[in-house]
Amino acid sequence: MSVQVHTAGWGRDEVLAFARDEGLLAPQFAINLWQRVVNSPLQITDYMTGYLVFKRLYAAQHDAGAAPRAWVDTVLRAGPLPLALLESELARAHAAPPGH
Repeated sequence: MSVQVHTAGWGRDEVLAFARDEGLLAPQFAINLWQRVVNSPLQITDYMTGYLVFKRLYAAQHDAGAAPRAWVDTVLRAGPLPLALLESELARAHAAPPGH
């Protein structure tokens, strides 16, 4: 959405229509989205970037045989930290024997 606003010239009406029609957002949420895009243009892009990193990290742990519950527990136990550090924390936790 931010990309469309800042590179393709989308205005408020286009964002609201897209959010309501394609994103199925209630009108007030669409208005809030417009305000977020204008006031914090990289916020939504950051959400997508974070999602893609989490998706990659989960896939790597899943492919390595980590149980989903163990993965989630490790993520929650790590708390708020940069995603690069989360990656190393997940690798360390997966390499440790169970219970350590």
